[in-house]
Amino acid sequence: MKQYDGLFILNSVGHEDSVEKMIEGVSACIKGAGGKIDNVDRHETKSFARVANKKYKSGYYLTVLFEISVEGLRKVQEELAENTDVFRSSISIARAPVPEPAATASATE
Repeated sequence: MKQYDGLFILNSVGHEDSVEKMIEGVSACIKGAGGKIDNVDRHETKSFARVANKKYKSGYYLTVLFEISVEGLRKVQEELAENTDVFRSSISIARAPVPEPAATASATE
């Protein structure tokens, strides 16, 4: 299983009170496909810089770090494409964490 970083823009227009339910829906979709969620970062509703559709002028941003098989990832992408609560999604392979620089040896040797 690989680790992925997913950015999801939720359709919160007129549904501000049910954002938590939408987040749970995205999480359930990932878990239902055999994935394991490592971290969920809830951001805020942001206005779009370029409005492609006048109906959607803003969205709730959500970042999820998760592990899943390739087959499971395909299933997640298919389900999210049909989910009207998810306005946009972008899933990429997560970068490996950058190790902390080693402490330099002291010059008093």
